[in-house]
Amino acid sequence: MKLSLHLESYAVLLFCGDLIPTNIPALTIEEWQNVTEAIKISHKDGINSLFGLSYEGLTQVVGLSDTLARKILKRETLMPTLFYALHNLEKEGIGVTTIYEDNYPAGLHVLKEEPPILYYVGDLSLIDGKMIAIGGRDHQDTSEKQLTTACMQKALIENRTLIIGDRDVDDYMRRYTLSHGGRVVEFVADHMVDIVKKRKRYFNKGTLTIICHRDPYGYYDDEAIKVRDLSLCALASAMFVTASAINSDLYTTCVTNLHYHYTPLLVMKPSDMYDGNLRLLEMGGHLVTLSQLASDTMIDDLSTSESIEEGARPDQMSIFEFIEEEDHAA
Repeated sequence: MKLSLHLESYAVLLFCGDLIPTNIPALTIEEWQNVTEAIKISHKDGINSLFGLSYEGLTQVVGLSDTLARKILKRETLMPTLFYALHNLEKEGIGVTTIYEDNYPAGLHVLKEEPPILYYVGDLSLIDGKMIAIGGRDHQDTSEKQLTTACMQKALIENRTLIIGDRDVDDYMRRYTLSHGGRVVEFVADHMVDIVKKRKRYFNKGTLTIICHRDPYGYYDDEAIKVRDLSLCALASAMFVTASAINSDLYTTCVTNLHYHYTPLLVMKPSDMYDGNLRLLEMGGHLVTLSQLASDTMIDDLSTSESIEEGARPDQMSIFEFIEEEDHAA
């Protein structure tokens, strides 16, 4: 794979990327946003104008802080190492895109802190169509697996691409979808190069694309998992939730998704054991049943259903019931 990037992409790879093993810290996403805003205000000719500027130029002309200017100057010394690292990616068949490239997934622009760099293997255009995400517990019981399978079958019938992460439940969904003639986009956060080697037979078929927002040789951390999970929400046209426990990673991601309105949450009926689904319905998720999944109702139309079931909620009392209990206690 031949890498061909705009000059701005090389800038963000150099100043913000983690592709280079070094003790010189990269700019954070917030710092990079400050830099790009300062360049706009100073009327400089884009991000590429950073190359070759002196300390005085960065601070007095662009208006950067002392800290940002020094970090940029230190990172500039890594340019030869960056080109060597990109050459190695080419040999591995790993592509690169950034927020400055036309093929960068537009859906990620809605994120508060969109990942500025993506590494990928496969056909990136798989992201262009309507994708479906499915969230659930890693260790599913029989009923949960039935729900997950029903969601996948619905996506297959509508010719939707499935977007997944790299959890245990995602492994089951990938194998099922690909074995039934579907397409999968796998957004990973942990050592992408090893995952690619395990999946290479699918790339020639054009049915699988793997994406990572950090060094393909790197390992995950909590921040990487957070970015991956929110990216799934941002890229999917809808997300099914089969079962979630309050305060789990999935539940936290869904709450953030609801807060920022990234994509509709299609929530299955709450379980007695895992009450996260009930809370998600109360916050604006849309109730979906197995019968609806088996019907002719389109996935896009499922998000028009009521967000909670009719009737009393099982773990709530009316204010009048509460007052009556207080009176009895007195």
